Amino acid sequence: MTENVTTGMPEKPIRFLDSLTAVRADGARTAGQLGITEFWAAQGHGSPLMVHDEDDEGYLVIEGELQFWIGDDEPFRRGAGGFAWMPRGVQHAYAVSSPSARFLCIATPAGIEQFFRQVGTPVTDTTLPPGGSVGDEGHRAMAAVSDWGVRIVGTPPQQ
Repeated sequence: MTENVTTGMPEKPIRFLDSLTAVRADGARTAGQLGITEFWAAQGHGSPLMVHDEDDEGYLVIEGELQFWIGDDEPFRRGAGGFAWMPRGVQHAYAVSSPSARFLCIATPAGIEQFFRQVGTPVTDTTLPPGGSVGDEGHRAMAAVSDWGVRIVGTPPQQ
């Protein structure tokens, strides 16, 4: 039997690029089936256009608003309580479109949460980094992303 994830307390925060993250559930706790990472980010945070070859991703917006680009669909926004699904093999991107946002990245199977841990830096200061302030982690992310079944296929879309 796999341990239930019920504590409600995130692990120590990680600065991942220009966001703060905390892994809420990982493959070790879900028998490899599910990874959930919570993000806190400022406007300007977003992803490049990418394709996940090994996992499906969903984003659940808790606070604020995100804009999504998925496949050939028109861009759309989701606010608090909104959800967007990005199936594996389909190009997608997202960006924080409100002054700040809090959201969950839900991946199945688990694994991508390990990428956030690998590239990110544990922090004690939980001040939200300014959007677009990627720093050296951007180089580490680009060097490691293909190890996790992700291909970068374009620059971040414009809002």
